Amino acid sequence: MNFTGSTILPTDPKQEKSFVPTRLLKINNNTANTTFRLVLRSECQEEIRYIALSHIWGNGPVEEKLRLLGSTYDELRQEKPINYLPKTFRDTMIVAQYLEVIYVWIDSLCIIQDSKEDWHTEAATMHDVYRHACITVSALSGEDEHAGLFYERDLKLFTATAVKIRLSAQDKALRYYYEHDRGWDTETNFQYQNVLVHRAWCLQE
Repeated sequence: MNFTGSTILPTDPKQEKSFVPTRLLKINNNTANTTFRLVLRSECQEEIRYIALSHIWGNGPVEEKLRLLGSTYDELRQEKPINYLPKTFRDTMIVAQYLEVIYVWIDSLCIIQDSKEDWHTEAATMHDVYRHACITVSALSGEDEHAGLFYERDLKLFTATAVKIRLSAQDKALRYYYEHDRGWDTETNFQYQNVLVHRAWCLQE
């Protein structure tokens, strides 16, 4: 399934419920405004579904990015409105809501970024995180976490062109539709020209 600048990849349903990451972001729809918080594996049910996000960190200063750190751990454990998140993360949670999935895994918010010990532990299970996600959402077109998953497309590239030809002798017009495959080629080329697929770690994700 392709979401204008992002891709959703299904996984083997047999694998979905057999692994739970150390930490996840849990979406809470029971409040007036949708919220989320960081939860531990021990707080989750044994059989859950979660979405994993593959995204570009970007070239901005790392210190200015929202990350799970020793200093932000307690804060992220508390309920936060999803507007607290950058747009790509927020859009991923919106996708999760539509798919009725309440857990999301995002590397920068589920791995303690300033802990070498946690990084070594989590890096060893990264393949399991993506393998057992019910889907992986790839933010293909985004240069960073603020780009989002969706953008406006030029519909002329994907819509058949209608041409009216008037026959003067019969005083009537015939409508012809010109079907072209340029849009499909453009879409395919786009997927292979974006930044994300040129990053080596995406092969594993």
